[in-house]
Amino acid sequence: KSARGCTNMRTIRSLAVPDSTVISLAVTDICGTQPSACDGTLQGGVLYLASLGLTGTVPPELGLLTDLETIYLGENHNLSGTLPPQLGKLSKLTGIDIDDNKISGTIPLALGELVNLESLSLDNAKLSGTVPPELGKLSSLDSLLLYNNALSGSLPSSVSGLGLTRCRLGGTNRYLCPLPTLRRACGVDSDYPPLCSNGPHPPSPPPPLPPPPSPSTPPPPPPP
Repeated sequence: KSARGCTNMRTIRSLAVPDSTVISLAVTDICGTQPSACDGTLQGGVLYLASLGLTGTVPPELGLLTDLETIYLGENHNLSGTLPPQLGKLSKLTGIDIDDNKISGTIPLALGELVNLESLSLDNAKLSGTVPPELGKLSSLDSLLLYNNALSGSLPSSVSGLGLTRCRLGGTNRYLCPLPTLRRACGVDSDYPPLCSNGPHPPSPPPPLPPPPSPSTPPPPPPP
């Protein structure tokens, strides 16, 4: 049993914060394991709970942790529910990574208020609805990963104005044509190109030319 009274602890993960404080977290759901993460008393700027097999939902109480700068909840595979719009209150956030989970619902419009956000990773989940144009206000955003969800509708042109160097929007997402002009990092040159649910689709590269046929018999020798 830990000092905080948590039982059935299978694995301990640390929450590292800028002042080198380390807080131990047990593997269950977020609030049940670390009550201070949900009552606004958790100190520090980095919440790292990735790859722990966490279950439950992303609690809206995280919006009380106004000193948070990065949230890592990716690759838990079993976090579900929706993304709480309260995350939009965390004005110091520079990174959100909640990929490889079962998060559903829509992308909260409030994320467009995170003016310091540099990286948003929500790929390999069950998000639906549209990509909110509010994301185009994130002038500091450098990496946008939304691939392999169920996003649809029009892809907002505001996204194309971002100075992204890493961007994956396609996979299982299907947007309405015409697609806005996107930077190379978001376009058909990426590993997960955006695709349309209503044609015309982005052009595919032409198939490779077949190799020349091999001669079945050697050519006759030249006449003397």
